[in-house]
Amino acid sequence: NIPGEELFFGEDLNINRSVTTNVALKTTEGEPVSVQTTLEEITNSTNNFDFTVQGRKSDGTIFNDTVTLPPNATVQDLLNGIANKFGEDQVEVSLVNGFINVRDKREGNSLLDFHIYGTEEGGSGTLSFIKTNGVSDDSVYADSVPFEKIANNAFQSNLPQILISDNSYANEATKLSETTKNDLIGDSITVEVEDENGNSYNYTYDLDNTFSPNTAEEVTYGQLFRKITDDLNSETAFSNAKVQFDQTGKIVVNADGLASFSLSESDTTTNEVGLLFNANNALTVDDPKHDFFAAIDEAIEAVENGLLYPDGTSDTLSRNPGIENALARIDHLIEHVGKEHTKIGAMSNSLQYAVERSETLKLNVQSLRSEVLDTDIGEATMKLNQLSLNYQAMMASIARVQNLSLVNYL
Repeated sequence: NIPGEELFFGEDLNINRSVTTNVALKTTEGEPVSVQTTLEEITNSTNNFDFTVQGRKSDGTIFNDTVTLPPNATVQDLLNGIANKFGEDQVEVSLVNGFINVRDKREGNSLLDFHIYGTEEGGSGTLSFIKTNGVSDDSVYADSVPFEKIANNAFQSNLPQILISDNSYANEATKLSETTKNDLIGDSITVEVEDENGNSYNYTYDLDNTFSPNTAEEVTYGQLFRKITDDLNSETAFSNAKVQFDQTGKIVVNADGLASFSLSESDTTTNEVGLLFNANNALTVDDPKHDFFAAIDEAIEAVENGLLYPDGTSDTLSRNPGIENALARIDHLIEHVGKEHTKIGAMSNSLQYAVERSETLKLNVQSLRSEVLDTDIGEATMKLNQLSLNYQAMMASIARVQNLSLVNYL
């Protein structure tokens, strides 16, 4: 009685989205850090550090800002700086086993995204927090990050496209502007692909002019997908190209001969990002929306590889959240399945009550019908006896009359 899509790809509006970095902070001696550990103890540098904080807030606003801290600043100071850039009343930022965890305070919202990168002022030192396989520069957030290869000639983004208005997945009729708070006027979208022979192809779409007569605010995902499909099919290196959404709102690209694909958006004058398609971002710990099979697969992968916590240094497991975070996802899945079972129980009870009410109503109708139409046995018997006596008396009278004659009369 519960649709499979609702059970396995459902949504729980009481869940808060939570993300985590995948590179653990450690001291120069390799010891785990605490919130009181200073930046100097982590970097062995006496210079200030600039931390570039990027991401998307709960309201869909994509931002890029900087937190500057002295060497004696603590990890807690860094956490406070991150929270300040998101809005302290919007998120909770904490240190969990050396990883920075950002939790959205707004329930039932899946828009939160996060990236951070540290650079030493006046020096060459850097501090990495997030690494993604295939991205050589840890400072890169959403610029030309390649889609993940999921099958032969098939590539998938790692960020679902979600409507700000109701947290639902986008479809091809959805406008690009419905998934971001940022102004898209003057922005452009860049597609970078590579064929199996190593040849590169680049396409740039000006949102104000490429999809005329639609303006930047009116362009839909369907228009973008069709434009990309047409451009890929126009190249002799590719064929049977298709761009579409999967059931979790992620973009999937298929094309014979395709070896690499990336899709990014930015303002042509400021280089600020207005849309997120794919990113070198923090890993998802939990989310109101869930993918039952993906969560189980991640847990299996983590257990098979003995990955207790995220490991951004791994070439193949950089995006796996680890066993600890996988258990949190599984707890969510168990809770969700329990809720669905509860729905079934509630519906079953409602159905049973409806059946009982129907049976009672049927009995009442039958009683009323019986009172109107059915024979009263006692009354009918008495009436039959009365008619029988009358009939017998009449027959006796007739018999007497028949026996009379003129002789008897005289």
